[in-house]
Formats: sequence, C-alpha cells, structure tokens
Amino acid sequence: MTAGLWRWLTRRPSVALISAALLIAACSKGGPDGTVVTDQTGRTVQIPDTVARVVSLAPNVTELVFAAGSGSKLIAVTTADDFPPEIERLPKLDAVPVNFESVLALAPDVVLMNAEINKQDDADRLVELGVAAVMIGTESIDEVADDVRWLGALLNSEQAADQHAGMLQSAIDSLRSMTSSVQNKPRVLFLIGYNTLYAMGQGSHIHDVITTAGGISITAALRENPVLNEEYVLAEDPDYILVAGDGSFRPRDLTDAHPSFAQLTAVKNGHVEVVNADHVLRPGPRLISGTYAIAAILHPSLYGDR
Repeated sequence: MTAGLWRWLTRRPSVALISAALLIAACSKGGPDGTVVTDQTGRTVQIPDTVARVVSLAPNVTELVFAAGSGSKLIAVTTADDFPPEIERLPKLDAVPVNFESVLALAPDVVLMNAEINKQDDADRLVELGVAAVMIGTESIDEVADDVRWLGALLNSEQAADQHAGMLQSAIDSLRSMTSSVQNKPRVLFLIGYNTLYAMGQGSHIHDVITTAGGISITAALRENPVLNEEYVLAEDPDYILVAGDGSFRPRDLTDAHPSFAQLTAVKNGHVEVVNADHVLRPGPRLISGTYAIAAILHPSLYGDR
C-alpha cells in the first residue's frame, strides 16, 4: 500500500500459547521492576505492574483498546486514527515512521504497535529508550475477540474485555452458522483501490473474512500483498469483485481504469461492490460488521431476512 495503504497484516504464534505466556509471566514475574510479558510476535517485554498511560501506534489497535475497556488509558494515537470519536481529544503522532521524540515526551507506560504497520526495529528501539513496546497482530476474524481478551489481561480490564470479546465471538459464530449451509460459494477478488490492482496474499485476515462470509478468496495462495495484472484477473474471472474504499467508488470506475474487465463475469452480473475500507482493512471490532456486510453482498437471500 502506499503510505495510506497500511496493510493491517501480521504473523504471530498461537493466541492460546501467547495468552498463557502472558498470564504465566504476569503471575510469576511481577515485582519492583515490573512484569515480563510475551507479546504477539514472541518478543519478551518488561512493562510496569500498573499501566495507566498507553500510546497506540496503529488505528486498529486503538479500536481494540477501547473494546477491551481501557480507552481511558490512551494518551495518544496516530495521525491516521479516526475512530472511535473519543480519540479526537488525544494528541496525534506519526507512526510510519515512528516519531520517537514525540512518544518519549508523553512518558507512556506502554506503547502498543501493530506487527505489520510498525517495524519490529522501532519497537526494539523504544525498549532501548526505556519505553515498553508491545506488538499485536491478527490473521483471522476469530483473533479479534482473542486480541480484546489479550489486551484486557495486559491493561487490567479483564471483565470489560471478556464481555465485549464474548459478544464479538457470538456474532462471528452466528454468521458462520448462517453461511455454513451455503452450497455454492462464489469466487471473490478483493482489491484495495482500482487503478493499481493491490490485493491481499498469504497471511492476510481478509481471506478468513471472505470464507466466513461464504465466499472463496482467489488470492489466498499468492505471495504477501501482490499487485495483480489484468491478465491474472481475466484468467481467474471472479464471480464477485470487492473494492475496499469509500462511498465515492462506482463500479464503472473499475472498467474505466481497466476496459478489458468489461468481459468479466462479475462485471456482467453487476457484482462489483465497494466495502468500507476501515471495516475490513483494520482488524479490530468493526471487522465483524464488515464481514456481515460482505455476507450480505455474496448471499443476499440468506442474509436479507436476518
């Protein structure tokens, strides 16, 4: 993605193992120097026993912190943050690259980072400068609820986090029960923008979103973050094309940029749709509503009465 594309992808160990590591560390290594935790990339980080001042360096992480019941602990977010409305009162920091001076001036107890948006070298540099930097990542829709619980444990807001995570997981399970009976699963091309054909490859949460919504992502086996050419799209001939964007996108924008796409099945059947970029590219709580929206596009008869 260009600077505005911020890819919202990560790689991480099993959530169950991470959560166990975090809780074991919290129970066994607390003391005058703080608590040693294992973050979601396997890094060990020492954090204060009491975390009251938190900086988020990724918009999806900000949303997860609020979902975990610790939004009041945030003292700064990024210039790209725009949700929830409560963040408008907070200072905005550059995250790509990290403005170390601005972060240090705020004297945070913990800095929360996304393993793909933010570089691990930046997290390690913050630790060298005396600031605990913890990295978070999400590869599937189920891991959103796991992330909320993980942050609840980290930020001492377990009760609120568990409640919200339970609601999110219930919504995910409900959608899966709706789409599991679908016999004909459409082949879906997910694009970020339409002039240059940015797509999602291996390791992206988008494929799990499409699967949960009752579709098949045609780029799931491609390398990470591929840029497609027209020949690939024509050969694959997807049933649906979903474009992450805003309300300004029109289906004809795609064929204006790529006239050969007029012969695609998705175009002929009127199955070129825009999906809210913030709801699908940011793996936070709103990813669930984004997945429901995709299900409504792919299976309107199944979803319409719900």
